[in-house]
Amino acid sequence: MNHPTEQQHLTKHILLCVTGMSPQIITETLYALAVEQSPPFVPDEIHLITTSEGAEYARLTLLDSSQGQYHSLCREYGLDASKIRFDDSTIHLIGGATPLDDIRSIADNEQAADDIIALVQQLTADPLCTIHASIAGGRKTMGFYLGYAFSLFGRPQDRISHVLVSAPFESHREFFYPPKQPRVLRTRDDRPISTKDARITLAQIPFVRLREQLGNVLPTAQQHSFKDLVRQAQLSLSPAELVIDTEAHLIRCNDYTVPLRPTEMAFITWLARLRLQDHPGISRMNISTQERDAYLTAYSQLGKKRSGDLERIQRALKVGMDEAYFDQRRANLHKTLKAHLGQLAPNFYVQAEGKHSMTRYSLKLEPEQIRFAPLDEATNTQTELSE
Repeated sequence: MNHPTEQQHLTKHILLCVTGMSPQIITETLYALAVEQSPPFVPDEIHLITTSEGAEYARLTLLDSSQGQYHSLCREYGLDASKIRFDDSTIHLIGGATPLDDIRSIADNEQAADDIIALVQQLTADPLCTIHASIAGGRKTMGFYLGYAFSLFGRPQDRISHVLVSAPFESHREFFYPPKQPRVLRTRDDRPISTKDARITLAQIPFVRLREQLGNVLPTAQQHSFKDLVRQAQLSLSPAELVIDTEAHLIRCNDYTVPLRPTEMAFITWLARLRLQDHPGISRMNISTQERDAYLTAYSQLGKKRSGDLERIQRALKVGMDEAYFDQRRANLHKTLKAHLGQLAPNFYVQAEGKHSMTRYSLKLEPEQIRFAPLDEATNTQTELSE
């Protein structure tokens, strides 16, 4: 897992924010972390996830070199902006090449979720960085997705917070942080207020870290949607269940339906039945006639979709099932499972136990995790595979 060793130390600090039309949360959070917090958290990089309109607001109000509020904060409080990477390259637009100007629809929310979780997985891949994420800005769903992403990928060194700004400064368009020299601002009802009365605090938000428990189960977020990752995480945390439909040549591994070739179907059916009979496992160097016959029986009992000829299989195994035949069937099954299940596939592999001549192969599932039952035709959306 991505943990620094005892000889290593965290060398990069990252502030990650989601914003919409209120870029103030960046300077407010930075002020709380780098000025008020002890010891201070001064980021080496500031990353912003936003829409195209939110990015323009951030550029105009924060990053203008002379009047930008981010640069003003750095100058006032002795933060070296030249050592903090915060520019167009760290502003991440939802939608990428075709950025969204706002998040209004279900599709927009799904795009935001996918982009947020992909960036979090990318940033947390560096074991020597620590990330402070603020969920204070943007649409409420953006903060939720950012928090959820950290549950999936966050490390022990990562933190989540929500910045709290005292009234009436919260959401005030001209308030970005408490300046050293207090200023008088006007509320919407034209009431004067002084920035010396502003209070900024960070509410640290605990979150459940699943990264260790999930191990390497989760695939790359850049290639999968937020929904896929959540589904994969849920399945990986659930007990494995194998349902076998010999008639339809389908198996269901937890929530995934997988079509199998006839020899693969016979192979997993054979081993599943042996597991249900509390068989100690197959010794591939000494497969008995009885075990070979059990495989042939499994093949003969496949449904009408069975291709090939039973007599041909019987001739191939007339003198017994050798290591090469067993290994080929096992390799083919694992390849198909991997193609359909990804990182979940090893839960359903035919696994070895023991050493040398004592090695035996079996499904490492408990009998109560294996069932033979017809699967709904609606689940069979895959193209049938030939032998």
